[in-house]
Amino acid sequence: MLLEPKFLDTLHDNFKDIRIDSYLRENQNMLFELFYEVAKVLHPANQNALPLLKTHFSKKETLRLEEEFLASLHPRYSKQFRQDLVEGNLFPTDEDDYHYVRNGTTYQIYYPKQSTLIDFAVLSHEYIHHLSSKFPELVENTSAYTVYCEQLAIFAELKCLDFLKELGIAKDDVELYKYYINARHYSNIAAFLTIQPLLELYLSNHVFSEEKLEELFTVNSFYNALGRQDAIHNFHALTRNSYQKCLHYQHPLGMFLAASLHQADISNQEFVFLIESINMVSAEEFQKMLPQKSIIEIANDTVSEFDYVKKK
Repeated sequence: MLLEPKFLDTLHDNFKDIRIDSYLRENQNMLFELFYEVAKVLHPANQNALPLLKTHFSKKETLRLEEEFLASLHPRYSKQFRQDLVEGNLFPTDEDDYHYVRNGTTYQIYYPKQSTLIDFAVLSHEYIHHLSSKFPELVENTSAYTVYCEQLAIFAELKCLDFLKELGIAKDDVELYKYYINARHYSNIAAFLTIQPLLELYLSNHVFSEEKLEELFTVNSFYNALGRQDAIHNFHALTRNSYQKCLHYQHPLGMFLAASLHQADISNQEFVFLIESINMVSAEEFQKMLPQKSIIEIANDTVSEFDYVKKK
């Protein structure tokens, strides 16, 4: 598999229309190092090969548990949830596209109706997005919300699992569901590790020459570990995918940092403080509110929460 000039041009030109936020631009090397350290120690979970979740959750039970979970965080949250139920802002869906969306002064929260723990956990994830956005009171997202909102949403999933544990509900599924989180976000790690060195090359205005990429095969830790042939294979896969999606760091970063919060045993009160703060401050200010851990410590926290081989 060769690095022909036409292919090198494609590899370079696909960067031209992507959006690069200031956090990514300034912290891309730190993110690469963090993703690489996690990739070295975390085993991927293939969702198609995971055991099925067994406990049945009716829609009524899912909504009741969500209200009780939110009440355990703050009474105001459960009150707002009841209001959203009445006003029709919650939408169970058979589609795989679960999300929180805002339009003008309205918003919708889409969550699954699989009748499993997934319904409750994903609803918790999406509802924390809504609570932390403070919409419609606030319309614009701060840099902290843009960078770290997935951390709080995934942490909500871990917190709702703790909530079920305390109630003695779906004990086997509670542990298994963590591997579903792993499966959901692991592929983003390899995609980011493949594209980030090329992004750095692009932003530095270097020509995408065969010589320059051959140099990367030697000096870049990820490419070097892959080997030249597999790295080139990844480049070809990259050109067939959205660069924007490959550079989407928020979900895997959120998974790592949610693990860090959970391993630090962040209380409900501390969690509420983060929910209330995230769309009021900059990314730099919010980062100071988080447990101050090294990259290696965060990688180890991620393994403790989500490693499939270790815990199966």
